[in-house]
Amino acid sequence: MESLSRSCILAASACLMATTACANDDNALLLADSLLVTPCTGEQERLFEPFRFQADFLRWYNNGKTGFVEMRKGFRAATMSDAVYLEVTDIGKLKGILDETPDAVIELQSGLVRISLVLAAACPDGNQPMVAGPGLVTFDSFGNHMDGTISGSASFDLFDGRTIGDPDPTPLARNAFLTFSMTVRRGPPYQEFTNQAN
Repeated sequence: MESLSRSCILAASACLMATTACANDDNALLLADSLLVTPCTGEQERLFEPFRFQADFLRWYNNGKTGFVEMRKGFRAATMSDAVYLEVTDIGKLKGILDETPDAVIELQSGLVRISLVLAAACPDGNQPMVAGPGLVTFDSFGNHMDGTISGSASFDLFDGRTIGDPDPTPLARNAFLTFSMTVRRGPPYQEFTNQAN
């Protein structure tokens, strides 16, 4: 009986956590005219036409001067989920730019911001590193502190990361457009390690 009660408590806690995580205004949407993934399932390719990805779980985490916005669909493990990752390679530098010019347009070619797409759920056998090529990113807000807001948009083409350095790589997706908005939160499920700093 004690074991059953404990199981019920844990299950209720998990449900409450999921409900709390879902009950916020965090959102992200990635649209593209089309996306070709090779392979997707088994050896088969898949053409998404159009491609639409909507995230309902967003979190900010950082490692030293580098930070990430993870935009995930669902609350399963990252290795089993579709997700978009926006990486800020130098948080201090980006903050300096936005402090001086709040409506600054960041070029992806600069390397200050990187964007990638993972389709671990939709294409479980996919092995292409899908990364944004030349494009633009703007931030409406970049408050990477507790309860701060991170929001903005980006436009780009997606490429296979193994070919993006070629003279004339073929895009996997053209005219991709990403919007995102989130509140920075701490504690599970938003934070995996309690010693993360802003």
